[in-house]
Amino acid sequence: MSVDRRWMYERLDENGFLNSEFEIGVETFLNFAYAQVQFICQDKIRCPCSKCQNRKFQNRQDVTYHLCKSGFVGGYTKWIAHGESITHEINSEQLEEQSTDYLATTNNVNDYRSMVMEAMDINYGTVGVGSSEMGNRTMEPNLEVSKFYELLHGADVPLWEGCNNHTKLSAVSQLLNLMS
Repeated sequence: MSVDRRWMYERLDENGFLNSEFEIGVETFLNFAYAQVQFICQDKIRCPCSKCQNRKFQNRQDVTYHLCKSGFVGGYTKWIAHGESITHEINSEQLEEQSTDYLATTNNVNDYRSMVMEAMDINYGTVGVGSSEMGNRTMEPNLEVSKFYELLHGADVPLWEGCNNHTKLSAVSQLLNLMS
């Protein structure tokens, strides 16, 4: 059974005010996220707003503000960075549609993502979205890991809004290649 989360991307009503369904949904999301204690660090969760994109940890009040101001990051209907299981029941038509959309948006990015992973000597299986855990304590990534995630994020950020051919990382690497 698939959960309907269209509310996540219907933030404003026809008058430009916050949609009441969106406000209720944000509260539902926050209650879910804060119930997943292994994904909380010092009373902060990853902020899924379109600006933070699950990279920054924020407190509940800031996450609420960010979501109401900027909305959710695109395509984040499965809350995996907040503890939701990635396995759920969907029909094969939905799965094919999702994988086609993903491939269309990441076709050129995969090579640059692979380049970063190889440069950092990291296997795909060892990189996760959750924070590192020590015993029962959850911690934010250290400075080195944070830098890596920022670099890896550059492989996903389009050079400009609507650009499907280049990312920040691909443009920089091609410029550096021209200079040598």
